[in-house]
Amino acid sequence: QIVLGDTMGELLSFCGASDITFVGGSLVDVGGHNLIEPAAWGVPVLSGPHLFNFTEVSRLLDEAGGLAVCADAGELAAVVVKLLADPEQYQQMSAAALAVTEANRGALDRLTALFESQIYQPPTQASSRH
Repeated sequence: QIVLGDTMGELLSFCGASDITFVGGSLVDVGGHNLIEPAAWGVPVLSGPHLFNFTEVSRLLDEAGGLAVCADAGELAAVVVKLLADPEQYQQMSAAALAVTEANRGALDRLTALFESQIYQPPTQASSRH
């Protein structure tokens, strides 16, 4: 079964219901869409070569083995068929995609700590009295 989604705010749900995810906007010179959402579900992530909107995460996923970059629709179809026929490769890609997201969690906590250490100055007791 193939499900195509073209709605706002539902990508994460679609990814959670899928076995393999193709991230659109990447076979054409649009720059791709969010690769993190499907990777967070631990499913193989497939895309086209145009990933300039997500260069860092695409590099991390590719290096880990959780992303297959397909040159065109024909290669995309071949990779899907191969993943469905090869449970071991499917599991390896799934685990790699999930591992990348797990290793990169906590951005908000890190930004908050940076903010508190570099920018935020707590009010002194003298300045808090009016």
